[in-house]
Amino acid sequence: MTRRQEGSLPVGKPVTASGFGTLIRGFDLGAADDEALAALRRRWLASGGLLILRGAESVCPRDFLRFCEAFGALEKNEKYDPDYLLPGYPEILRLGNLRRGGRYRSLFVRADRGARIQWHTDDSFRCPQPAGSIFLCRVHPEEGGGTWYAGMAHAAAALPRELRRRTAGRHAVHSYSFLDTELRKTNPHRRPLSREVRRRHPPVVRPLLSHHPETGREVLCIPDCHIAAVSGLSPDATRELLRDLVAYATQPQFSVNWAWQPGDVAVWDNRSAMHAGSPFDETEARLLYRVTFAGPDSLLQDPPTRFQSWRQRLSCGGSGGASGTRSLAHGRRRVRSLGRGSLPDRGGSGRRPTPSDRRGPAPHPPHPRRRA
Repeated sequence: MTRRQEGSLPVGKPVTASGFGTLIRGFDLGAADDEALAALRRRWLASGGLLILRGAESVCPRDFLRFCEAFGALEKNEKYDPDYLLPGYPEILRLGNLRRGGRYRSLFVRADRGARIQWHTDDSFRCPQPAGSIFLCRVHPEEGGGTWYAGMAHAAAALPRELRRRTAGRHAVHSYSFLDTELRKTNPHRRPLSREVRRRHPPVVRPLLSHHPETGREVLCIPDCHIAAVSGLSPDATRELLRDLVAYATQPQFSVNWAWQPGDVAVWDNRSAMHAGSPFDETEARLLYRVTFAGPDSLLQDPPTRFQSWRQRLSCGGSGGASGTRSLAHGRRRVRSLGRGSLPDRGGSGRRPTPSDRRGPAPHPPHPRRRA
């Protein structure tokens, strides 16, 4: 695409003081050709991994999916209850408080009404991790229910020296079982993880600081609700470091609480952005469509044999009970014994990706939501 064609996109504006995130108005999802969509994807990467489009109220599911495919291969949401999927479109997960016949017909995750914001990236406990997700807002309350986004590349670029010293070389255990325990505290309706799900998703180890597999920018990977342990640290020290990192990386200059309007579309990059939900009046309707797409993961999928065997021991097998607890406890002891920086320097361990790679504590007080 020529520079002139690239410049034909509507002018965007940043949504944070650091430059993380871009808002674009007047982009017609249904009429966009392949070149326009490719240019939009480049704009998304350049923004640090958050692109928001306003004005897609009338887009149909078919055109929405065509737009989503420009960002990566789409997932089919096999791990979710089929009742939560849009009929005829398994790629589209309904998110909100839609109920019919006394049952939820959309995935409903209740946000904590306390001071804590549950910052995360989607499925960091998977390898490869989904590259990103896309929201299309269909129905939304006038107040509440905004989605927080924070730029981990912009935060890493300005990381203070002392915090960098505490973080560099450390690796974290990302565990689906650990996340499930956290979520069930405020979502008792959530079904326990099955034996098969636990088997398919053993814990994954990722560096706290790595490089984005497509842009090469340094990024923080600190979804504390996924992280069960950090190399070389006790459980208390792990939580303390994560609290300090999250508090720093989600300051107002790096983050925004997006106030949804019907027709808003947000595309975020799990590899360079965190996000979190906000509470809302659950007597009011809220419905968003979510599509998840694949892409390169900075963590190589072929770690050394000794690392594979450790992952197997760390996996919380069975139905969760005592054996899972013992296994996760063993994993915490094992990651501490590895010590600072002693995990193998593979994949997203802090090296910059080569061109061949690229192919393929409490948070700050909430600041006012962004309403454009």
